[in-house]
Amino acid sequence: MRLFSIGSKQKKNLPVVYKLGWWAHQKMLEVSSFEVTVIKSQLNLLNSISVIRYVVKGWLQPDSFGMPYIQAVHHSEQLKHMQDSFSQEIEETFSLPVHALIQLTPIVGIKNEKNINKERVAFEIINEYNIKSLQWGANNFMFRCAGIKRVICLNQTK
Repeated sequence: MRLFSIGSKQKKNLPVVYKLGWWAHQKMLEVSSFEVTVIKSQLNLLNSISVIRYVVKGWLQPDSFGMPYIQAVHHSEQLKHMQDSFSQEIEETFSLPVHALIQLTPIVGIKNEKNINKERVAFEIINEYNIKSLQWGANNFMFRCAGIKRVICLNQTK
């Protein structure tokens, strides 16, 4: 279920999944940078959808199973209003009130190749993502990937 996103034409270089799966090769993943930018946000009385772009860069370490690659990105979306450890963590860390958390996890797959290169393999994920506002006024979204946090603010006007 997509809580904040609306399925429309989004530019993606990798598919997005919302269910957990058998991800046995995540130990090969090393994320070095994570950026989130607002591409289009013309929020008003008749429009509550913004388009953002996220870029994840990092490395994959091959092993004896085969050559690793990023097969998809897992999105996990959570409202901040629910009382849990996330709510307490955000209030202690940021001065801005954060209304929602969107956690991104690159999923590592394996291609079985006979000539396995033992050097690290660089990867870059660039996906666009539609976000729907949660309320009138400021809507602060925290994105997190591999421990790197980014906050964006979208202002919904009447």
